[in-house]
Amino acid sequence: MDASHVITPPRLQTLVVGIALAMAIVSWPPVEAGITPFLIFSQTIPKIAIPPLFLIWFGN
Repeated sequence: MDASHVITPPRLQTLVVGIALAMAIVSWPPVEAGITPFLIFSQTIPKIAIPPLFLIWFGN
């Protein structure tokens, strides 16, 4: 359990960003209209193809 202090903060940050994004999508129709195409596109990419794409786009 030594690595829990390394893993926990990024997961909490992701949780906070995810909840804030969900609230923005539900609250404001323009945000929903702007983000929905990206969310649908992200669901069409096979999960196995995402890591190589991220390596190409963002590097090591």
